[in-house]
Amino acid sequence: VLSQEKQAMENAFLGFCRAGMQGFFNNLTPQQFVFDKSREWSIHYNLLNMLNENPKIVCMVRDVRSVYSSMEKNFRKNPHRENHVQNAPQLVGTTLDKRINIWADGLPVGVSMDRLKDCIQQGIAKKMLFIRYEDLMANPEIEMKRLYEYFELPYYELHDFENIVQITHENDLIHGIYGDHTLRPKFEKNEDDYNEVLGYELSNSIK
Repeated sequence: VLSQEKQAMENAFLGFCRAGMQGFFNNLTPQQFVFDKSREWSIHYNLLNMLNENPKIVCMVRDVRSVYSSMEKNFRKNPHRENHVQNAPQLVGTTLDKRINIWADGLPVGVSMDRLKDCIQQGIAKKMLFIRYEDLMANPEIEMKRLYEYFELPYYELHDFENIVQITHENDLIHGIYGDHTLRPKFEKNEDDYNEVLGYELSNSIK
C-alpha cells in the first residue's frame, strides 16, 4: 500500500467506502431512499462529502432536561435490570446528580453534546437541518415541509399525523433499559416533567 501513488490510493479507499455503503443498503432494503440513524454521522460530514457531494444530515434535538428526565425514569422503572451506571461500593451513580454527570460525561448524552459543539465550531451545523422535538410535536406539518425542502423533494400532502404507522422496528435490547423506539399512533407531545423527576434546582442547573 505504501508503494502506491497517494492520490490513487485515496480514490481507491473512497471507492471502497462508497461501494460498501451502497452494497450494504442494496442488500438490506429495496427502497430508493434510506435514512441511516447514528449520532456519529454529523462529525464525519467532510468524509461523507468526499463520497457524495452535499450530504444531507438531519439532527433531532430536544430540551436536554427532558432527555435526562427520560433516562432517569427508565432507571427507576428497571431496578431489576443492569443499568451500567451504578457501582455502589465505589459510590458511582448512587444519586440522581451523579447519574446525570455520568450520562453527561460519556455515552450517550455527553458524546452527542460534544459532537454538536464541534459541528458548530467547524461550521458543519450550517449545512445540517435541525428539528426540535418541541417544534415537531407542536407543528408537525411545518417541520415536515422544512424536511422536504432540505432534501429538495416535493412535499407529500397526505401525511396523517393522527395515525402514525411504525414501519421500522429496532431491537431495543441493544440499548438496555434506555431503549424505547415504539412509536405512538398519534403526534402528541409528552408534558414536560423534568422539574418533578429531577427537581427544580437540578433542572435549573442543567439549563
